Amino acid sequence: MTDRITALALAALLLTALLLTACSGTPEVDAPASSWGAPVMASSTLTVADLFDRAEELDGQPLVVRGEVIEVCQSKGCWMVLSDGERSMRVRFVDYAFFVPMDLTGEVVIEGTFAIKMVSVDEARHYLEDAGRYEEAEAVSEPSREFSFLASGVRRG
Repeated sequence: MTDRITALALAALLLTALLLTACSGTPEVDAPASSWGAPVMASSTLTVADLFDRAEELDGQPLVVRGEVIEVCQSKGCWMVLSDGERSMRVRFVDYAFFVPMDLTGEVVIEGTFAIKMVSVDEARHYLEDAGRYEEAEAVSEPSREFSFLASGVRRG
């Protein structure tokens, strides 16, 4: 009888050790996304600086552009701003179909259509408010010319 109790105790101890070992593994963490929207497949890209230098010529053209993210909509991630260090371009997303992380930084490659457009006072104020820049939003008093890009896809550079 003592041998049977010892065997049961040993089995219970082994089962407990097995369960603790199985449950103590490191949880898997999903890697952060590296692309959003449609896949950006083109290998040939234009830098934002080149785009800005050729803006009039490229207005309305479908393009693949590489640039540095300097700002993202802090409400939803529904737009971002790329810059060459001096000039900037607002990037929105086709059909509001996807968003980017609000903490997205660094270089990205975008595919879509470039445009030079006039931004109304209300639209300019809306973008500034989305970025948390309320004092600047209040100061907007007239429409402005803006480089704009409607992206179908975004990927990390």
